[in-house]
Amino acid sequence: MLKKSYTAKETVEKLAQVTGSNARNKIIGAYKAIEGFVMFSCIALGILQLCAIRFAEDFQKFPWRWLRTYSSSVPSEDTVADCLRKAYPGISQEYRKIEFLEIIRSKKHHQGLDFDLIA
Repeated sequence: MLKKSYTAKETVEKLAQVTGSNARNKIIGAYKAIEGFVMFSCIALGILQLCAIRFAEDFQKFPWRWLRTYSSSVPSEDTVADCLRKAYPGISQEYRKIEFLEIIRSKKHHQGLDFDLIA
């Protein structure tokens, strides 16, 4: 059974009924986390779309991706993400001084993460 979807006004009214500050802060924190997740997802999708348009020919040459049918000369966001994911180790080794790659490496090692980005 689907839950009722509330309007913004109904949501604010329901939030006003919550009296405990701890509970209210948790609700607001969850709402902000969801908004942040959606915002960063939109930004990531936009970056993938820009890369797909700008580097269309380069992504078509990647050996890891085989498409049965080409519907467009511009690859999909999924194709771009897959190619970048698989190319990350080589890019990371070749371009050691790119700042955002250094941030990724520091987070990976700092948090003791042991994962391979190749899926």
